[in-house]
Amino acid sequence: MCDPLTMLQIASAVGGVMAEQEAADAQQAANDAATRQANYKKANDIALNNIQRGENYAEKSDQANKANLEANKAIATGVTAAGEAGLQVSGSALLQLQELGAQGSTDVMAAMGNFLKENNSLDAQWQNVFITEANTISRLPAVKDPNYIGAALQIATVDAQLTKDTGMGIGDTMRQSLNS
Repeated sequence: MCDPLTMLQIASAVGGVMAEQEAADAQQAANDAATRQANYKKANDIALNNIQRGENYAEKSDQANKANLEANKAIATGVTAAGEAGLQVSGSALLQLQELGAQGSTDVMAAMGNFLKENNSLDAQWQNVFITEANTISRLPAVKDPNYIGAALQIATVDAQLTKDTGMGIGDTMRQSLNS
């Protein structure tokens, strides 16, 4: 049978590897949880971005449609008033109607420009969602594998010392104890 010191050295090597494996398993579990959280956050951020896109489209479309409607209404009112007064739309009246139309176009273009600016901002947010997820996952600590080679070398060193001291290695000593 192996002496207590030899058994303690072997148990220490095996226990060290087991502790390293437990630490590796715990780190892997923590990394998996952090990855799931990053994926969950990405999904929520994408959903929010899609909602914001829809709201932006609806709001800016409404603004453009309202500007167009107001311009057309002003033009129609001017043409109707001129017709009711028995006037022909020409000269300065025509210029005023053209200015109303131009202002309506300007308002529509402003609404469309605001839509594009907001949309570009949402595009940048969309890209940042994926960049944030990738950065979060890439910064997770690496899982360190147990040092099996180190433990094997420790046990081999104990075996060599036992063989040198007693003429029998760990395996021989174990077989002898089993046969006794």
